[in-house]
Amino acid sequence: MSFRNFVNKQKPLITVVSLILVGVAIYTSFSTLKGTPRGEIQTRAYYTTDDGKTWFVDDVNKAPPFETADGKIAVGAVIVSCQGGKNPFPLYLWRYSEEAKKALEQNRTVDLTYMRELKKPGDSQWVSMRDMVRASALQSVSCPPGQSDYVELIP
Repeated sequence: MSFRNFVNKQKPLITVVSLILVGVAIYTSFSTLKGTPRGEIQTRAYYTTDDGKTWFVDDVNKAPPFETADGKIAVGAVIVSCQGGKNPFPLYLWRYSEEAKKALEQNRTVDLTYMRELKKPGDSQWVSMRDMVRASALQSVSCPPGQSDYVELIP
């Protein structure tokens, strides 16, 4: 039986599977916006110049690493809390790779998804997003027992 014949005979099944996949895609899209209020476009982001000890808010369109007005090098910081906004901490720091920075400087259109590098505050080594296993581990957080799930803080 050819694939076309199979699809023609299984239209209800194919329709249900398609609707489920669309539902999963919509759910995933909205769940990634967890910290951003609906309908608002994020215009600010967190950055740090001291490996996450402190952080500041600036324009979301900055491409880390970048030089601040006082000559320090800033990288992005993802700030989270396990206590509903109390006691925030940097989950990980991020920057664009050299390859991505060059593409951005040349105004080339590129997919920057895997051109970021991550690290935990205090670590010396940056991990490429292309190394999905290590990058995923850096982005995970376990809240202590009795505390709520983490929330990403959006400036």
